[in-house]
Amino acid sequence: MPNTIEFSDEFEKRIDRVTNIHIYLNELLDKLPDAVPDAIKEKIVNTISGNEGLKVLIKGIKERRAPRFILVGRTGSGKSSLINALFGKYLAHTSDVMVGTYKIKKYDYYLNGKLIFEFLDTRGIADLGKDSIDVLINAVGIFAPDGVMYVKRANDRDNLEKDLEALSKVLNKINDFVKNTFNTNIPLIAVLNASDELMPARLKKPEEYDNRKLKNIKDSEKQLSDLFINYNIQAVEIISVSSYLEWNCEGHPSDLSESKRQELEISFDGRYQIDKLLNLIENNIDLSAAIYLMMLSRCEHAVKKIANRFIHSFSSASSVIGLAPIPFSDIFVLLPLQIMLTMLIAYLAGRELNWNVAREFLSAMGLITGVGMLFRWTAQQLSKFLNAPFPGFGSAISGAIAYTGTYTIGKAAVAYFIDDISIEDIKSKLSSFKNEGDAEQNLVS
Repeated sequence: MPNTIEFSDEFEKRIDRVTNIHIYLNELLDKLPDAVPDAIKEKIVNTISGNEGLKVLIKGIKERRAPRFILVGRTGSGKSSLINALFGKYLAHTSDVMVGTYKIKKYDYYLNGKLIFEFLDTRGIADLGKDSIDVLINAVGIFAPDGVMYVKRANDRDNLEKDLEALSKVLNKINDFVKNTFNTNIPLIAVLNASDELMPARLKKPEEYDNRKLKNIKDSEKQLSDLFINYNIQAVEIISVSSYLEWNCEGHPSDLSESKRQELEISFDGRYQIDKLLNLIENNIDLSAAIYLMMLSRCEHAVKKIANRFIHSFSSASSVIGLAPIPFSDIFVLLPLQIMLTMLIAYLAGRELNWNVAREFLSAMGLITGVGMLFRWTAQQLSKFLNAPFPGFGSAISGAIAYTGTYTIGKAAVAYFIDDISIEDIKSKLSSFKNEGDAEQNLVS
């Protein structure tokens, strides 16, 4: 079984600490032999500090914040239930009436005192007049949403065309405003909630959905897709979900005190495609909001996502080092980079932050000693000699090898430290990791 990583203050501190990569870099440089030239040390610093992918990742972690959405849907579409389903908790929330209209409210959702989700609720969108739309646009400017989420019950057909006609008009105004103000586009995600209510409604466990129910789900998506085309509404995706949960309490959870609600646990889980919706949200919003959402809803998923971003950034940095047409110099740079990557992945997974953890793992894998190390190093250096008759060609080969090698080490570290896979099993997967690295490197180049 993979390690279970729970969200906690300690986990949050761990995430914060990996953003101080320059501190660990200086520690690593101090560990290098004195014989390593200062020019090589400077190259390591410049390579990491100049990596744009790493800069974006660290900025996203440091500036993480609650996602902000405009939620569009009629009363009873299950918006609060949907948000509870995203986090697997019965969340406390507060609402504030926006100035100028009773139809637009801002809701803040909290978990253990932390603000974890914000949304503007535009229920009754079909009844919004020009003044109300102007108020909404003004609120968008203040709120700076990550996206728009249209939520409707999968079996609700009432006034659908009227709602979509209004949605189209409002989206056009919002998109024009966002484009002119923030120079970006705002994604629309359409959610068909309460798919469990489609016939046969008695089937509440997703693993028990039969062909009839699955066909009704697909038909519901197709109907909405056709209507979106008719009203010129473009969505990132139309997704059917069920946010059906039962809680271990008598009566309705809303009747309990806030402290009692926070203690509630799920007694029946009928959620359908909530993970897919989370992926959809994470992949289409600002990185700072995506990281925060991952950390609070799926800690282990967040750890893997962040680890994979480190892998891509360090692999790209290694490729740059490999391209340097100086035979026998890059080994002093690549090895420290690969040890640092391993150390960061181990630390994200809950290990102590020290060099021995990374070095012992790499040694056990045969990745920094013996024949494996000699083969990779020799291949890199010999390929650089091709620069004499074919300038640039040998360095390109070496850059590709450096990228794939670092990628393979990173993936092996994730498998060992996060997925809890044995060394022997990981060794059997190295060729597949290498193939992934080759494919990734080809995309990058």
